[in-house]
Amino acid sequence: MTRDFAHSWRPHNSIRVKALGLHWRENRLLAARVFDDSGKLKGVRPLGGTIEFGETAQNALLREFHEELDLQDGPKLFPEGLKDRLLQGRASLTG
Repeated sequence: MTRDFAHSWRPHNSIRVKALGLHWRENRLLAARVFDDSGKLKGVRPLGGTIEFGETAQNALLREFHEELDLQDGPKLFPEGLKDRLLQGRASLTG
């Protein structure tokens, strides 16, 4: 399934909580393209979306990845070794 994620972006006029995630496919980082009003590429953003009322951030991310990428099993929330590397990096900053 291929979807075009092209859309103009405008900041929302209220505070919304988002769940965003990084997903690699065949050594490529997938991201959504963001365009300005004239159709010019403004940048890219991580995939994800708004956390619905009563939904956990994890469930929101799984839902968004299913909707945007048609992933049936959802992404690994912490690929093997990533969590440890992040925690080691934090320890070296504070230690």
